[in-house]
Amino acid sequence: MTFDRRDGAYGDLGPFQATSRQPAPDGVPERWFVQAAVGDDVDDHARQVVAALRSLGSLRGDLEPKAAADVLWLLIDPGQYRRLVTERHWSHRAFRQWQADAMTRLLLA
Repeated sequence: MTFDRRDGAYGDLGPFQATSRQPAPDGVPERWFVQAAVGDDVDDHARQVVAALRSLGSLRGDLEPKAAADVLWLLIDPGQYRRLVTERHWSHRAFRQWQADAMTRLLLA
């Protein structure tokens, strides 16, 4: 697996791994932002990220952690990338921007 911060290339993982155009917040391991959709338990990764955001005071106050994890789980599901880029012909860049914008608007305080 490779990650090149300069151009957002994510090697063999595909650009659906991007969750933010910003570095990971202090205290949140960057690997969660880069590898959130890797592995069999995407839901577990989403819960871990939400817990970290909550502990940092970065999670929206009006959003319950379970609902936030569900939103993040949906946004990092590789199927979203496939549907929008492969089936609907979005560019990788457009997908990354949409995903980062959606996460920011829906999850962050």
